Amino acid sequence: MEEPEWENVSEGAKDLVKKMLEYAPERRVSAFEALNHPWILETASIDKVSPEIATRTLRNLQNFQGHQAIKQATLAFIASHLTNKEEKQDLEKIFKLMDKDGNGTLDKEEVIAGYEEHFGLNMTGEQVGKMFEAVDIDGNGTIDYTEFCMATMNERELTSQKKLSAAFKMFDKDGSGAISHAELKRALGISDQDNEVLSKLLYEIDENNDGQI
Repeated sequence: MEEPEWENVSEGAKDLVKKMLEYAPERRVSAFEALNHPWILETASIDKVSPEIATRTLRNLQNFQGHQAIKQATLAFIASHLTNKEEKQDLEKIFKLMDKDGNGTLDKEEVIAGYEEHFGLNMTGEQVGKMFEAVDIDGNGTIDYTEFCMATMNERELTSQKKLSAAFKMFDKDGSGAISHAELKRALGISDQDNEVLSKLLYEIDENNDGQI
């Protein structure tokens, strides 16, 4: 660290870099220890979010209804690919506040603690369980950032004509103007063994029973 590039780097930052570049794995800091290093904690401050925005965001999360797989997939695609940074900046702040271990996902304990600690809202285990059933698309027991944005953004804004049209084109790979069985299976990750799931899904939304959307 004698090179000129390090002249304006603080001692705290140097200490963290040294610990992260320790050659022996048993002496090297873990990701969790690095995130809790004094230099990180001192410099990585999170901006405040207004109570009104926080309350509305968490109410949206609590009330999200996404039991149809195609609705979940569509909203997740729109939230991930068709929204800009400004639309998600407050959501990102709230997500970071709740993500205690900084691993990029929220488990049930973090959601309960985050509601209470930061926003004074109490949730029961049963309420959180129902929330995860609706929001946790991949069923891995946690809510990632895309799932969080999908559930907390204003659904009316997410489902504008322009955004729905772009999402439809994502499903309609061949540009035929209709979503076939094969395209739906591919978009939702449905295996050949899960044809019953596909049939149920089509029954819910294929109003004219022509086998496509």
